[in-house]
Amino acid sequence: GVPMRSSTINLISPGGNGEIPFMPDALHTALSAGGGASAGIYAMWDEAEDDALHCGWVRDVDAALAPLRNARYVGEADLTAGPERLHECFSPEAFSRLEEVRRRYDPERLFQSHGA
Repeated sequence: GVPMRSSTINLISPGGNGEIPFMPDALHTALSAGGGASAGIYAMWDEAEDDALHCGWVRDVDAALAPLRNARYVGEADLTAGPERLHECFSPEAFSRLEEVRRRYDPERLFQSHGA
């Protein structure tokens, strides 16, 4: 289906040519996955009966853009969409380090986390 006019797909390339000259390594930052361009898919609507239409549109656009994606930004990712989403936000090394920190400081898993 087609979403309301207020829904958008925002394409951003802050690096200009789509390349990043430097990405921090997994030893120095958790935000270790990314690229030179990003896409934000935002559906906005008012009526609850339109939920399926708009959520479906977001999923369809996300699936269409998947071949172009190398990662997700954790601050914008829908971590409730599936267990793989959180892993797509970090390099394997950074994710392992975050899990190690969690085991050390939250062994009882008191803090909520989607996908972890």
